[in-house]
Amino acid sequence: MAPGLADATHLETRVGFRPVGPDIRPVLGAVPQIEGLVVVNGLGASGLTIGPYAGSIAARLVRRLDTGIDLSPYDPLR
Repeated sequence: MAPGLADATHLETRVGFRPVGPDIRPVLGAVPQIEGLVVVNGLGASGLTIGPYAGSIAARLVRRLDTGIDLSPYDPLR
């Protein structure tokens, strides 16, 4: 399939972890006990696709703007 790799040497292996929330849902929201702390994590394998949207939600939270969605299913303290 790749004859040019016949004499290649393996240099390294990399592993990327894709953490998920405790119930497979992302962790997204403010932590009321710590002023200004907003958590966005646990996007799992969907991180590349949902990451920009989750980032925009986090930015809205930081700026104290309406997110437009109910974040209770993603509460970091659930």
